[in-house]
Amino acid sequence: AGVDLNGYVLLFTNGGNGAVYNSLNLSGIIPDEGSGFGAISFSLAFGFQNGGGAGEGDGLALIGPGNTIIQNLSYEGSYVINEPGSVLNGTTTTNININEPGNTPVGQSLQLLGTGGTFLDFTWQGPAAQSPGVINTGQTIN
Repeated sequence: AGVDLNGYVLLFTNGGNGAVYNSLNLSGIIPDEGSGFGAISFSLAFGFQNGGGAGEGDGLALIGPGNTIIQNLSYEGSYVINEPGSVLNGTTTTNININEPGNTPVGQSLQLLGTGGTFLDFTWQGPAAQSPGVINTGQTIN
């Protein structure tokens, strides 16, 4: 909570060719929803890809100020980013080891659930009902 997201960017990556296909500059301040943590939601003006088949996932990376890679995640497989000039070029995504089938209803997402205080305390699950702008149902941050 309280983190100013100016200077942070999400890079959306394609597992089929390792390219960055879009980006989103973030802004706003993460609210405190309890225990000093919170969530924030952003609307996309473009489609978020949902994999291209077995072993051909897609993903996104959170880049912080100073071009610091905070997370470089993928689903439906991991892959090497092939984007010359990008901070991600040559990096391998971290597969979250969960898939979202093409017939998943609108309004569902892949989510971190469980109890803890750091990223590694939680487990990727879903698809489940999305919770834009609030901590996931079934997630307790302490």
